[in-house]
Formats: sequence, structure tokens, C-alpha cells
Amino acid sequence: MADVATQEAMPTPQMRGERVTDPSAPRCRLDFVTYQQEAMRTAFYPGRGSGNVAYAALGLAGESGEVANKVKKVIRDDGGVCSDARRLELASEVGDVLWYAAAMAEELGVTLEDIAQSNLMKLKLRQQSGSLGGSGDHR
Repeated sequence: MADVATQEAMPTPQMRGERVTDPSAPRCRLDFVTYQQEAMRTAFYPGRGSGNVAYAALGLAGESGEVANKVKKVIRDDGGVCSDARRLELASEVGDVLWYAAAMAEELGVTLEDIAQSNLMKLKLRQQSGSLGGSGDHR
């Protein structure tokens, strides 16, 4: 059974210049702010806009679990080799994770762009201090 981590060495659709999503779907450049605004136009859930993150957090956990479950099936059913069909399924689930991340950001009163920039800054500082590995929030 091949290890999923070894898939990095194998050419992915992106490496081959192919799309991982439906090729018939319209393609456009999209930034985090626009994505969050558009995604939240489809948001209808209890307590929306109240700052209560519970619904968004549970949805994020649930969709992340679906990603993990699909990866588990790649290991169990496909010998660790992720087919193009599985990649499409995974990409779709990652899209659902992104939607809930946008909802969570919205409830926190920040943008996905703010979160992405802060995260990159944190990672760069960890890289500079040689603390990318390890554990804990304050490395």
C-alpha cells in the first residue's frame, strides 16, 4: 500500500497544468475578500451575524472530517493512490471547509484575507526562528 505522503513526488493535475475542479466551470481570479462576501450571500444558519461561532465551528469540523474520511478511503480502497476522481471529490470537500472558514471569520468580525496574512506572518516568524516544527501556539 503506497503512503499518501509519497503522492507529493507524483505529478498532480496542477503540476500538469490541469484544473482540479470541473473544467466546464467558469474560471476567474478570486481574492479572499470577494470569496467571503459571495459565500456569505449563501449563508443561512441559526444565529448568523450574532458573533456566535458555534455553528460555523461545528460545520468546519464536520467538513474537515469529510476530507479526512475521503483520504482514509484513498488509503483503504485505492492503495494510497489518489485518482483524478478522488482529487475532484477532495477539492469539493476542501471548498466546503473554505465556506465554513469564511463563516467563522465572518462571525469573528475579520476577513479571510486578514487571517491568511496573519497566518503567513506567524509562519515566517517561526521559519526565521527555526521553530516551524514542534508543538504549541507560542513557539
